[in-house]
Amino acid sequence: MASEKSLQGLKGEETRKCPECGSRDLVREKGEIFCKKCGYVIE
Repeated sequence: MASEKSLQGLKGEETRKCPECGSRDLVREKGEIFCKKCGYVIE
């Protein structure tokens, strides 16, 4: 069952980490994903 959660999580932003600060507090806005903590734009 753990693999099901992992596969579902891969589609969501919550499993990603900011490469700059390591925060998981990512937000999608206007087609871009960015870190709320440091402002780094990921996509």
